[in-house]
Amino acid sequence: MTDTQVVICIDDDPPVLSAIRRLLRREPYELLTTEDPEEVLRIVSSREVALVIADQRMPRMLGTELFKTVRLKSPGTACVILTGHADLSDIAGAMNDGAVDRLIRKPWDDSDFRKLIRQLLDQKKEEGNPSLDPPGKSGGSANRTERYLRRVACADRSAEAVLDEISEALENPRAAEFGIVLIFDGLLRLSGSLNSLLLEVVRHIVGRGVRATLVDGSGAAGAFFDLVGGRLPIVVYRDEQELEEPKRILVVEDQNENIEFLRALIESAGHRCEAVTSVGEAIRRLSSEPFDLVLLDLVLPDAEGIEVARHILERQLNTPVIAISGHLDRWSDDRVARAGIRRQLSKPYQIREILDAIRDS
Repeated sequence: MTDTQVVICIDDDPPVLSAIRRLLRREPYELLTTEDPEEVLRIVSSREVALVIADQRMPRMLGTELFKTVRLKSPGTACVILTGHADLSDIAGAMNDGAVDRLIRKPWDDSDFRKLIRQLLDQKKEEGNPSLDPPGKSGGSANRTERYLRRVACADRSAEAVLDEISEALENPRAAEFGIVLIFDGLLRLSGSLNSLLLEVVRHIVGRGVRATLVDGSGAAGAFFDLVGGRLPIVVYRDEQELEEPKRILVVEDQNENIEFLRALIESAGHRCEAVTSVGEAIRRLSSEPFDLVLLDLVLPDAEGIEVARHILERQLNTPVIAISGHLDRWSDDRVARAGIRRQLSKPYQIREILDAIRDS
């Protein structure tokens, strides 16, 4: 049991504690429940606690006040607030100060509740393993200013010769570390099957896991990827002028599959990407670090994503927001505009729409 993580839940409402015990009874960690803030502090002082869940509105002590003391006694303990209130005004300061990691609204969705706790506990395990990258970081490939650029002459050359050159370029250590820009010259004058060449290029890029941008003035490569590219995170431009200065982009999205796709796409386009999975994490990151753009899912497990845009607006941060959701009809245009959101895109993700939105931001 020495490796079992400990989670404490405190609420002054016994039925709420009973509901949480039932909800989490099969989870792979030790759950302790109490109505007494002092008991929480005693436990945190006497043993290692991975996470504390606390109701905000308790008669003896606000949840945010409790967490400030928990942080002093155990800086590594994750803190999650339970609240039934519709806005973040009473806990925004605690989020900004780092006393609150996440927020769960009452009534909660059981699946989202369990998922959020698992994510935080997994993050704690990763933080304890120095061999793992910190959550949300893009690792050594974040520096896109050093991307490997390679011009590929195609006119009057066989597809095999061109592919050999591309394969060699993809093996370059700089391509593996920083990504590659392949600039095709005379692609329409290729001697051989253009479609076969482009299919093999895709296979080589994906097989090596390289972040790749293709530049083709003829438009043939772009048309090919529009037809068969699907969700392949390979960026295609018509002109070298479209190669942008790197931006630092924060993705706020709770689905790992979508995070990995967006990270690959953003890094392929030459930008830096960091990702968080909740409103609380996003607000904390934006309060401490500058970003050039936020790509925001409006449906998140702990709160509406629109709260992130409100935080940016209220603190007068010069950070544009692009909102993406599969349910855009939930939010009126006026509500979105008042939150300072400049552009909305609909799921499923469309590569060209995202690249255009990033370019225009």
